[in-house]
Parts: sequence; C-alpha cells; structure tokens
Amino acid sequence: MATEIPSNPSRGWRSAGTSVPDYLDWTRDLKGAELSASVGAGFNLAGGDRPERVTAARVTPSFFRVFGVRPASGRTFLEEEGTQGRTGSAVLSDAFWRRRFAADPGVIGQKLLLDGASYTVVGIMPPDFKMPSSETDVWIPLAFDGTELRANRNLDVIGRVKPNVWISGAENELKSVAARLAKTYAEDQGVSARMIRLDREIYDDDF
Repeated sequence: MATEIPSNPSRGWRSAGTSVPDYLDWTRDLKGAELSASVGAGFNLAGGDRPERVTAARVTPSFFRVFGVRPASGRTFLEEEGTQGRTGSAVLSDAFWRRRFAADPGVIGQKLLLDGASYTVVGIMPPDFKMPSSETDVWIPLAFDGTELRANRNLDVIGRVKPNVWISGAENELKSVAARLAKTYAEDQGVSARMIRLDREIYDDDF
C-alpha cells in the first residue's frame, strides 16, 4: 500500500495535497495501482436527543476497497454513489455508532441530517478501522462536478499497488504521468510525485 504525495523538488520534497484533476488523470493513466481520495470535513448533526459536531471524511467509493476492509454491518459505497446527485449515503465508525446510537443494529437505513442535508446510513465499519483519521465519525461519498481547479490541492490520495507490481515500478509509472502533466498544465509545472509506503508515513497505534 502506498500514498502518493505531489511535491516540488526544486524546493525539496515538500508534501502537499492533490488536485481533483490530477487525481482523475492519475486514476485514468496509472495501471500499477488502484487509487482512492479523501478530504476531511466537519458537520453539524441534527436530530436525536442533542445536536452534535461530527468529524467526517468525504471519500471516493474506492476508498474502502483500497484498504481491503469490509463493513461490520451493511455495506460501503457503490460506484454510482460517487457521482453528483447520488451522494446521500453515510457509513458510520464503530465508536460513533456506539456513542450516538447505543450500538443499535437498526440504525442501517436511518437518516442523518448533516448541515441540513439528508444521508442514509448504509454501513458500520469494524472498530479497528480508523482511516483517514482516528477521529473520523462518518464517511460520506466524495463526488466531483468537473469545475475543480488543478491548482487546488486539497485531496489526500492513498493507493494499493496491484498484485505482481513493485512499488518502485508503480512509482516510476506515477512519475511519468506527473511529468506529462507538468508539461501540459501550467499549474503542474515544477511539480512531481512520489509514493511512500503508508506504514512509514503514518504508522502509529491506530494503524
């Protein structure tokens, strides 16, 4: 497993996020790894006994597949739920499910009001899954509308190298894609990319 971090070699390898257009180009052209993207978010949860501020992660439908994790109950996101107008599903963390819903298995199918928007609970993750943050309460689908700017690097990208592919080979392929983008788009000039093993990047007690 590896995470791809766009960097500017002329200033040293400075970690940055990834833009939506770059992520989509990487996803289309990178054959040696499957990619996923996430971005953090916070929402006001209404309803129930009390309002609550929850920590959320917007993730592409490939996110849980890249980690190779199955829900403890229900399901994760369908591919079509990663498109505009189809993002009204939510997956709960085990800790949030227990804290907010007293571990009620009947929560599947219930509605959540997050900043006034309605989401249907479709799954609950196992207690040891805490990505991209141990603070994540809720995952909701991340969708793109085609208006995202290449200079806006707000995505975290994580990928799983495919079977029989070396990380070095996938990284060389990624660098080749990044080099082509740097020649094509002014926003990517001077920007390259590299892969870092996830356990070396964020290894801690939660990993």
